[in-house]
Amino acid sequence: MKIVCLGDSLTFGYGAAKEEKWISLFREGTGYEVLNRGVCGDTTGGMLARFYNDVIVNKPDAVLIMGGANDFTMDCDPAAAAANVLAMSSHAVHNGIKPIIAAPPLCDAENIAPHWGTTEQFLRRNGVMLEYRDRLLKAANMQHTPFWDFCGMYPKGDELAPLYFDGLHFTAKGHVEFAKIACELAGDISNM
Repeated sequence: MKIVCLGDSLTFGYGAAKEEKWISLFREGTGYEVLNRGVCGDTTGGMLARFYNDVIVNKPDAVLIMGGANDFTMDCDPAAAAANVLAMSSHAVHNGIKPIIAAPPLCDAENIAPHWGTTEQFLRRNGVMLEYRDRLLKAANMQHTPFWDFCGMYPKGDELAPLYFDGLHFTAKGHVEFAKIACELAGDISNM
């Protein structure tokens, strides 16, 4: 089984050593061939623009599409971001690739590093992320596509502090927790 994970810095594993990244742990936990196509700072529009080169050219069995966090940091419309994800999912199906739509986890707004912004900005962003999650779920249901809800399953509140080093990006422990959830959700992707 070959899977491309398409996304932003959360997929890339910003700040972590290669062997600590959730993608590496997901690869080990599932035994699948997993390609990391996360680009730091990318938006769903950027992911859509590079979908052909990063996904279709690699001819995977499945693609995990997880983005949107940067869209909302730049005050983009959740409907537009969800439409980009839906377009990527459609491109995957058209090319014989099984799409998996994923809702990114919420950030730790209470402990956001000052260079990213204020707690208030990221509390608002988390609210938009929840609206976006609902849009992604509807899109996944409409396309009969698997939906991985990291937004709903990843820890929240006081449990977040040890999982993020800057409020946005995972610590080594955060990568382990994220990988555990991904491995549980993966089950047997080949039967999708």
